[in-house]
Amino acid sequence: MTGFKTFAAVALLSALTATTAYAQSGFASSHPDTYEAENPNRNLNGTLTPAGRLGLELPDGAARAQGVDNVLARADGSRSCAERYRSFDLASGTYLGFDGSRHPCR
Repeated sequence: MTGFKTFAAVALLSALTATTAYAQSGFASSHPDTYEAENPNRNLNGTLTPAGRLGLELPDGAARAQGVDNVLARADGSRSCAERYRSFDLASGTYLGFDGSRHPCR
């Protein structure tokens, strides 16, 4: 009886796995834009596209975003102010103090 229960459990788990994989592949082929948004740099069969392979070959494991720090990197030291104060305004160079007024960052 134990052998039959084991066989039934294996058959059930195999059927569930196959059904889930089939449903995912069916969704991917009928909604390619949604699949691409949820799985960037992947083909419909799950393999990496050339862009995905290029991203994984970088030392950090992913492609670097261009210009991430450029907004805050200025010669007047506003980057340190932006890191120090969450309310820092880059346009005016001020931050919002606890007293409710804006103060210049030094």
